[in-house]
Amino acid sequence: MARSKRHPIKKFFIKGIVFFSIGYLSLFLTYNYLITGHDDEKYLIRKFLKNKKTIEAIAIGTSHAWAINFKALGLDGIGLGAGGRDLQECKYILEFLISQPGNNIKTVFISYSYFSLYQDHSAANGGITDTRVFMYNNIPSWKVIPGDYKNFIVGKFFPFIQSDHWKSILIRQIRKLKRNKIEEKGEKRAPGTNIPKKEIPLKNIKARVAEQHRIHENAQSRNRSRVKQHSLNLLNEITNFLKGKGIEVIFFTPPYYYKYTELYKNEYIDEMKRAMNQLVESDGVEYLDYSTDRDIAYNADLFQDPDHINLEATRILAKKILKDLQR
Repeated sequence: MARSKRHPIKKFFIKGIVFFSIGYLSLFLTYNYLITGHDDEKYLIRKFLKNKKTIEAIAIGTSHAWAINFKALGLDGIGLGAGGRDLQECKYILEFLISQPGNNIKTVFISYSYFSLYQDHSAANGGITDTRVFMYNNIPSWKVIPGDYKNFIVGKFFPFIQSDHWKSILIRQIRKLKRNKIEEKGEKRAPGTNIPKKEIPLKNIKARVAEQHRIHENAQSRNRSRVKQHSLNLLNEITNFLKGKGIEVIFFTPPYYYKYTELYKNEYIDEMKRAMNQLVESDGVEYLDYSTDRDIAYNADLFQDPDHINLEATRILAKKILKDLQR
């Protein structure tokens, strides 16, 4: 008799597990296939997979990667810049994209910023951000960066957990889907607009520089040489991987507002440029440095903020890139 009483309870738990699993799967599929992800990246990944036979160029890196204007360059390309993205994430995404059969990628632009050698999310205390969580959610791959299981699990299995607890998410995402239609017209929105600015407040510049300096300081607290060597290894691995596939590799530093560069520690800038010059000499990659370009760096009207140019400036920069690549 006691054994027969347990059957209803057992069935109840089984039904509960099934109900929960179906509910979770529904949320997972809804988020991953009906709602776009962080910073439009999921939409862009889908666009690549749909048009991989025609897309010939990729721009990747931090938010500075949005300085590349593919329409102005005369290329069919996709930009995958994201604030705080590190080189490990760049490698992960590039390996996924280029592993897709039938892809037509011929050129990859990689943003290389003053802080790139020390932007590192790999260490346990390395300042893990949502960047990697969203990356796993946006990329339809079940490959995990070694040791990064926490972010992988959160990104893959809990995509519907939002920092704002889903507040108005459906409305915001529907609006985002509509804005993404701009992509179909051939030009990705670059940071900023064409609205002129008479000046960039000095306090904003100082705050931005201080934010970037903290990346260096964080690396110092975690063994600066280890972090730097990890980044240098990644630069070499990315370069060898792309060149092994016959893909042109172009590292670039976009224009920064001149006061941003003046406030940035010279030792950090010099170190970053030395490392890239060594890579150019050893691996034969292209490096285009526009950080202090006089036509852009001194014109506040061409900036959204201290280290992001606006759409008008991306067109100017595109002309310079085309000219430099033809040399």
